[in-house]
Amino acid sequence: MDLLAKKLKIPRSRLFAIAAQEFLQRNKNVDLLKSLNAAYDDLPDTEPIVAKMRSTHHKIMKDQW
Repeated sequence: MDLLAKKLKIPRSRLFAIAAQEFLQRNKNVDLLKSLNAAYDDLPDTEPIVAKMRSTHHKIMKDQW
């Protein structure tokens, strides 16, 4: 942490604050994904499309982690 804070030329406490904000945003994204999955769970005759959408969204979200 100290090296990164020095490299970014910010206080270590600010680096921790940034990390916490990013963690919280990612958690919101996971909650959003769960909500979207729940919203699409009851669609008739669209399971292949929904499955592909879930897979694609999961890949996008996974790359952000």
